[in-house]
Amino acid sequence: MAASISGYTFSSVCYHSANSNSDHEGFLLGEVRQEETLSISDSHIGSSEFLTVIEVHNHEPCTQLFSFYDYAGTVNEEKLNRILKDRRKNIIGWYRFRRNTQQQMSFREQVIHKQLTNILGIPDLVFLLFSFISTANNSTHALEYVLFRPSRNRYNQRISLSIPNLGNTSQQEYKVSSVPNTSKNYASAVCCEVDQSERVREKIQEEVNKLKEEIALRKRTAEEEKGRVELSAPTVESSLERALNSSPPPIYSTTLPPDSPSAILLPRPQAVGSPGHPTPISGLGNGDGSSSDSLNRQATGQEDHDDDDDDNSSEYENLVSEQMQPPSLTETITLGRPATLWPDGDAHSPPGS
Repeated sequence: MAASISGYTFSSVCYHSANSNSDHEGFLLGEVRQEETLSISDSHIGSSEFLTVIEVHNHEPCTQLFSFYDYAGTVNEEKLNRILKDRRKNIIGWYRFRRNTQQQMSFREQVIHKQLTNILGIPDLVFLLFSFISTANNSTHALEYVLFRPSRNRYNQRISLSIPNLGNTSQQEYKVSSVPNTSKNYASAVCCEVDQSERVREKIQEEVNKLKEEIALRKRTAEEEKGRVELSAPTVESSLERALNSSPPPIYSTTLPPDSPSAILLPRPQAVGSPGHPTPISGLGNGDGSSSDSLNRQATGQEDHDDDDDDNSSEYENLVSEQMQPPSLTETITLGRPATLWPDGDAHSPPGS
């Protein structure tokens, strides 16, 4: 079995470990694959061997110690799932950083490793131990690392860990890592929260721009409405002034001029009981050829045929003589001019009649 870790993942773990104030731990992300190697020798035509290779692509640090287990080493599966989330299927091991200690697994670490193997269901789960050693006078600092693959019988079984392109590259070509994650993917993984915040900011900015446009449109509409009101206000005021300054309409008596021909033909309205209303003439007919005197005589039973004949003949002659005489122009105009109705209900002739 062999293991390899990418250069940027290894440097990131070392940087985090060297700058931490205390011990810390985390999980290793990657994949396990099988490689077939062919060997040809003089004694054998050819033989093939299968090699298990563990590749570490990334790491997931924990916020603090004892984040998914207690002091006795009992793993809390609920806390473990909260830390791993959807990256649980990519877990291939876990790591621990300690200061000034030996490069061996402690009893607590062995208990935790066994429980993680059963919970995650990974038989080839590995453990990477980092130790930082410094001399008494702080003149020398060393960062050591070792990879363990605990088994049933041996918990201190070590596996060689190689870092591509680290070492003497003059005799070797630069190796292109088969790890799918590149610097771009690494940056997207590290800056995931930053990208999300940028997207949220862009959405908020779009909403703010839309609100600005709506406010500007409402302001323009209000200004246009105000301008229309100001333009229509002088027109209304001028019409009101013309209505107030104009003279009142003429009354009925002055509608037609006195010299108009149509005024002669108009009747003269007179109120009943007014001084200008003509009183009925005694002796005139009632409309059916009989007079009021004859009606009175018929009611009392006293009729004088001789006197009636003389009276009727004289009244008939007077009526005929009056009808034959044409009225003067002054009387016609006076009779044809309508009288003015006043608020008291009486009809008064216009002045000068």
